[in-house]
Amino acid sequence: MAENNKVPFDDCIKVFASLDNKKISKMIMTKYEFNLIISQRTVQLSQGHPPFVPVDKTIKSNMDLRKVALEELKQGKIPFIIKRPLPNDKYEFVRIRDLDLSAVKYMIDL
Repeated sequence: MAENNKVPFDDCIKVFASLDNKKISKMIMTKYEFNLIISQRTVQLSQGHPPFVPVDKTIKSNMDLRKVALEELKQGKIPFIIKRPLPNDKYEFVRIRDLDLSAVKYMIDL
């Protein structure tokens, strides 16, 4: 794997093929994954990337962008894949939309 948790292009086919495999880790989003996902998606929105949910045109601050990212997460529309380390020095790839948000529900409703 390449540095910074980025997957080289030639490994993309392997990653997408592994998404449907049985998972070893629990399918629950952690607070660390939540913060990383929301912060990265908010940065993308601030750079002009299109939102995946309908938004009001009166976005005035980054906190409004964060709310858009939270709504995208609630609706399962963020197309990110998480790379989770396993104890055997391997990795598991998980789609965000496949994760249970119950552990971070209190962070979403703030």
